Amino acid sequence: MPNNHAEQQPIETAAVGGRHTMAVRKTMQYRRGVSSSNPGTTAGRHYPMMPAAFAGLVVFFLFTLSNIPTPLYVIWQRDWGFSSGALTVVFSGTYVAAIMLSLLIVGRLADQYGRRPVLVVGAVCACLASVVFLMSDGVADLLLGRFLSGVTIACTVTAGMAACVDLAPSGRKASGSLLATIGLVSGAGFGPLLAGVIAPLNRNPQIPVFITMLAISVLALAITLLLPLSIPSPGHRKRQQLPALPRMPRVPRGFGKVLVWAIATASPGMTVAAFMAGLAPSVLAGLLHQSNSVTAGIIVCSMFIAGTVAQIPVKRLDMRAQLAVGPVCALLAMGIVALCVTIVPDVALFALAAIMCGIAQGTGQLAAVALIGTTIDRIHRSESNAALNLVSYIPTAVLPILCGYAADGIGLAWACLAFAILIIVITASCMIFTQSTYRRRVADEAGR
Repeated sequence: MPNNHAEQQPIETAAVGGRHTMAVRKTMQYRRGVSSSNPGTTAGRHYPMMPAAFAGLVVFFLFTLSNIPTPLYVIWQRDWGFSSGALTVVFSGTYVAAIMLSLLIVGRLADQYGRRPVLVVGAVCACLASVVFLMSDGVADLLLGRFLSGVTIACTVTAGMAACVDLAPSGRKASGSLLATIGLVSGAGFGPLLAGVIAPLNRNPQIPVFITMLAISVLALAITLLLPLSIPSPGHRKRQQLPALPRMPRVPRGFGKVLVWAIATASPGMTVAAFMAGLAPSVLAGLLHQSNSVTAGIIVCSMFIAGTVAQIPVKRLDMRAQLAVGPVCALLAMGIVALCVTIVPDVALFALAAIMCGIAQGTGQLAAVALIGTTIDRIHRSESNAALNLVSYIPTAVLPILCGYAADGIGLAWACLAFAILIIVITASCMIFTQSTYRRRVADEAGR
């Protein structure tokens, strides 16, 4: 039987039986998946997780772009004189708007035409964003750079994360999900660390920072072109024709509750991590009297490192426990932030809050991606990831922006306190709903 996801090639015919046999053999070998992660290649036979690991490396490289400007925002804010509200619009609003608009289409494109074309678009946009940041001299340039960064991330969270699962062997799809989320979280943390270390060494830090980011983006593009990704068959492409206009991505019928659980688990961690990455430099400089870009870079990087490391033990838990870890850590993080901006203004305490934010994001996204990757079939996986991220990014964009503008009006401390209380209420509600409904579903399935 031919592989449904391999490109169909005509069988060559020849008068000489030997040539005909060789052509048939080569064609059937291709159809069985030489171009996929099946054990048809030497690497696939001896290192079955290697293709998925390289896909995770692409996710890591492209997600480096997501937060690499963070330590530079305080410098730009000082030199160009824009407000905290404008800062959150640049960091979260434009970026998330680009992600959400892109997610309307890239998930279906990745399912219909394959992961590679979408990843190539993402890597090219990363190169363009690096050039824009490299040459920026005003807020308009930052908006364009963040918009291109958002397109890159949308392509990565759909095609890149689905590629990690696709390229993992059939019995190790959960490991593919782990590689995807480790690449996501560690890349998001590596960016600000890289920029924070480079920034104090140069009078114009954006030049070496974004030359480095450009080189990383080019490397991601090269690896993407070499990944052994399969191509959907013409029959599948015909069945999955794109609509005339972009539409909301969705999951297959009967999996709506799975999507709700995934969103309720991932969005609290994503929101608190966006808050920390966007406003941490301002909190450090304005409330904790730490204006050093290295400090901001280290704290934001530690957040994502914690999120990466925490995924390894959490992966061993059952799904119900995984669905709880991220929201619980988001609650703890916001409780610590509330203390830090009111009665205990301590840098170490703020760093602890950042670490909890990272664990909330890393473990929340791990559980959400694993839930989708293990319950929804391959041909709908990218679109399902798009639906997850599209909805999850709404509070990620809106709430930090509101916090930034509130800081301009009522002060940074009161704005952060209000944000923390709001997140605690929303996260507790989501966790109670998810745990109760998931437990009920497991009990119903066990009773059948």
